[in-house]
Amino acid sequence: MDAMTARRRRHSSMTRPPWQRERERERERERERERERERERERERERERERERERERSAQWRREMKVQQVEPALIPC
Repeated sequence: MDAMTARRRRHSSMTRPPWQRERERERERERERERERERERERERERERERERERERSAQWRREMKVQQVEPALIPC
């Protein structure tokens, strides 16, 4: 943003009526709430991915245990 735009923006904010500033603040708060909801959804997706990895590790471990139980039976005595 160049200096003229910044100056114009500062000046226009001083000349805007209070109800317009209030509406802008409300929009900003709404955007902040939306960002917070998005962060929460991302955290939930990460927790779900972690649970999925844990289930996969658990399933892999069970498969390995079954293989270990079967192996001794394969050895001829």
